[in-house]
Parts: sequence; C-alpha cells; structure tokens
Amino acid sequence: MGNISIFDLFLAGIGLYAVICGILGRGKLLQVDNVKEGCEEKLMRGQRIMYAVVGTFMFLNAVMSVLLSVLYERVAVENIYEFQPRFDLGAWSFLTPKFLTTMTFVFMFISLAVIVALIVFLKKMTNKPEKQKKGEKGAKPVQQNNFPDAAFDFGDEEPRPIRNKKI
Repeated sequence: MGNISIFDLFLAGIGLYAVICGILGRGKLLQVDNVKEGCEEKLMRGQRIMYAVVGTFMFLNAVMSVLLSVLYERVAVENIYEFQPRFDLGAWSFLTPKFLTTMTFVFMFISLAVIVALIVFLKKMTNKPEKQKKGEKGAKPVQQNNFPDAAFDFGDEEPRPIRNKKI
C-alpha cells in the first residue's frame, strides 16, 4: 500500500487538532497569558481563524504526501529513480507525481507563512511578562539558573581534596 511516513500521519493529526481548536474555540492552543486589556475578543477571533487555516493546509500537505506514496512507487531505472504508478488512475490521472510534490510544497509554504503571521499576531496582542517590566529600560532581564553548578554536585558539605598529578 505504499510507504506512508509517520511524519505525514503526525502532520495530519496536528492539522486536524488545529482545525478542531479553531472551529470549537477550545483547546490548549488558544490559551495565552498576558493578553493586553480589551484585546481578548480580537485575540480569540484571530487565533481561531489562523489555527483553522493553518490546520487545513497542514492536513492538505499530509494528504498530498500520502497520496504520492500510495499512488506511486519509486523504481530505479538505470541508476535514476522514477515514479511509476501502482495502478491505472483513469479519471484521476491529473494526480501526477510532479503535481502532488508541487502541491505538497505549496501547502507547506502556506502553513509556514500562516504560522509566522500567527506568531507576529500573538506578539502584538500580548504584554511583556511582569518580570521583564520591573528592570530598567534597555537592561537585559536577569535569568535565574536553578541548575547545579556541576554535573556531580550532590550537595556535599565538605570540599573534596585536590589530588596532585605527578608527571
């Protein structure tokens, strides 16, 4: 039945989830912190539209890729790989490998463009976190590091003796 990629199935699943979140207006994708006052409704409406659009194009991208792997197989002919149909497509003969590959790239480009637009939209609709506001203007925010100083720091109270190496 073809070599269906797990990535294509994953992409289709994420696309369906984004479409469902966009249509229903519920889901983790729509939860945003630090929303500017008075922009909550505009943010929700914009997010729903963008998630529905990006989800649709992600799903279509996956469908085109799956169709390519189901309808055609790659065969080596004189050290060159060619796509050969697995069966007669009849009225669906317009689904050539070139068409399916081109549509996959078009849908991927549109998906990425909408994701970038979504990021810009979210950036404009949210405030900076309170931690960054407290610092001076132009100063970089101080990041706290909760990691241990060394990989094998087990909280020993006594310092370990330093061993001298003899050469």
